[in-house]
Formats: sequence, structure tokens, C-alpha cells
Amino acid sequence: MGKKAVKQYINIIILVISIILLIFTIIGIYGGNVNPTGHYLRAMTTLALPFILLCNVVVLIYWAIRRSYIAAIPVLALIVSFGYIGTIFQFGGKPDNTNENFTIASYNVRAFNQDGTGVVASDVFASLQKEEADIVCLQEYNYTMSGSQRTVHDIVADTYPYVSHCNNLIILSRFPIKKHKEIPFEYSNNSGMWADVQVDPKH
Repeated sequence: MGKKAVKQYINIIILVISIILLIFTIIGIYGGNVNPTGHYLRAMTTLALPFILLCNVVVLIYWAIRRSYIAAIPVLALIVSFGYIGTIFQFGGKPDNTNENFTIASYNVRAFNQDGTGVVASDVFASLQKEEADIVCLQEYNYTMSGSQRTVHDIVADTYPYVSHCNNLIILSRFPIKKHKEIPFEYSNNSGMWADVQVDPKH
């Protein structure tokens, strides 16, 4: 096989890879809008999107060196993902006007030992005190500790005066919580929750 034939063979392989990367880029970009139940490929492609975009850059450099019009394929993939890239890398942005710095902690408390895992409320709150988090998000939250009639929020009310809860989720905050809402997950017993927290008292 001649040298020219080898180059053509390599170009065909890279062309196929470029097309596959374009397809997976499109799947990954819009995969986040699809319920992952029964669509595992789309969900995994969305998670792998940063690696896929990096591969697009590599093949773009390859075709640019070859000075081939096929470079339009990875360029198109990057254009399609421009909005996604903008959520990861931001250049020339204005600094936040607020001077407040705050920390957020998230913990799956597994119902405070209701399932026999050995996780107890005292351990959880000891960890929270160590972290000194300003906002705490707890999943699989149980309103009372094992063997106690006191609610969890009663115990930490002095530290976290603001609380929002939905189903088995709770948010404890040092800052005022303006509003919150549960996010039910279709075809699942699980759910999520979002909350607007007023970190800057001027806003």
C-alpha cells in the first residue's frame, strides 16, 4: 500500500470519527432535556460532553493542518455546543457586586439511622459544625432524630434560623429564604428542590 493510499485511509477514519463526534455532541447537548429513565445513552453522553468537545477540538486541529474543508464538521459541533461551553468558561465577566462569601454543604442523612446504616444525627451535625457551612442541604431527611421527639431544626435553630423543606428534603440557612419549590421527578419516588436565598441584604 502506497503512502498516498495510507493517508487517504487515515483521512477516511478521521472523517468517520468527526461525524460520530458531531452526532454525539448533538445528543449530549440536548440529552439533558430528556428524562434519563430508559435513555441511558443520552444521559451518559451528556456527562461525557466535555471529553467529546475536547475530541472535537483535536480533530479540528487535524483538519486545519490538512487544510481540508472537512474541518467544518468539528466547527459545526463546537458552534452547536457554544451555549454549553459558555456555562463552563466565562471570559471578561464583570465581578459580582456582592461582597458576601458563603459556603454550601450537601448531605444525604439517610433518615438519621432509620435504615440501620449507622449514620446518626449527632455525627451529621458535628460534621456541619466543623464545616461551618452557611447553607445546608439535606436529603432523605427525617423530621425527628432516632429516639427523640425533637425535630432536627429545633436543634440547629440558633445556627440556621431559616428553613425550607419539601417531602424528605430540607434546606437550612443562615440567610433569609425568599421562596422555594419542589421539583418532582417523573416515574420516580425521588424529587429535588430549589430555593432563592437572599445572601446580600441590599438585594
